[in-house]
Amino acid sequence: MIDNRTDNTIDGKHIIDSRTDISSNLSAENESKTEKDMSTENESKTEKDVSSEKEFKRARKLERKEYFRKLNEPPKLTVLEEVGNAVSHGVGTGLSIAGFILLLLKSDTGLKVMATCFYGISLILMFLMSCLYHSYASGLTVKRIWRRFDYTSIYLLIGGTFAPLFLVYWGNTIGIVLFCIQWGLIVAGITIICVFGPGRFRPVHYTLYFVIGWSAIMFIPGWFKHDKPLLLMILLGGIIYTVGMIPFVRDKKGDHFIWHLFVLAGAAFHFFAIYFLVY
Repeated sequence: MIDNRTDNTIDGKHIIDSRTDISSNLSAENESKTEKDMSTENESKTEKDVSSEKEFKRARKLERKEYFRKLNEPPKLTVLEEVGNAVSHGVGTGLSIAGFILLLLKSDTGLKVMATCFYGISLILMFLMSCLYHSYASGLTVKRIWRRFDYTSIYLLIGGTFAPLFLVYWGNTIGIVLFCIQWGLIVAGITIICVFGPGRFRPVHYTLYFVIGWSAIMFIPGWFKHDKPLLLMILLGGIIYTVGMIPFVRDKKGDHFIWHLFVLAGAAFHFFAIYFLVY
């Protein structure tokens, strides 16, 4: 009897131990599954977060690209405005070619020829680039390209106009050094336009136009003492260009054509000053 009870007890213990083992195994398996599920869920969340972050960055990049594209987009003008703009600076191109030839005929030294080339070619390019830019309809890729040349040519004209003053009127080492410094700033401005387009840093370009253009004030003391007519002509031309910047920046209907008229007048004053009073 005792042996049978002992055996039954032992069998019961085995059953309990077996059940305990099974329960432990099931619990371990469930924990393992839970950990795997949590790990998978975390990995899935991480992947989603990374994917979401990449999409966000891509969207921001596209948004910035579109924003800068719009900044460089030429303003939409009416056909009549564009015709007026193209014709006005087309006339300026023809007059510039004639003026360039006249100055070359008057250039009797190597330095004068060099200064005339800088001035004459920059004047022709400024009017020609503007004429071509306004000859194309809005929305065309070629118009966007010509717009870069249009803004670039303004820098060229400023530097070109100073060439006869630095190289001919002064015609010494100081004049040559100042000429090189000025063209260093001009190259910097042109590089910004070529890399980023004319619309991205417009305040920078307007500031450089103004600072480089009005660097002529360094001549005022000498001109006031020895050459008042030249001082008057250069100042009048500079004032006309500067006042003309008001409609250029304001950019309302008809303003760009008004700006073109200011440019023609300012260029005329400077040409006559150089032709009659410098050469």
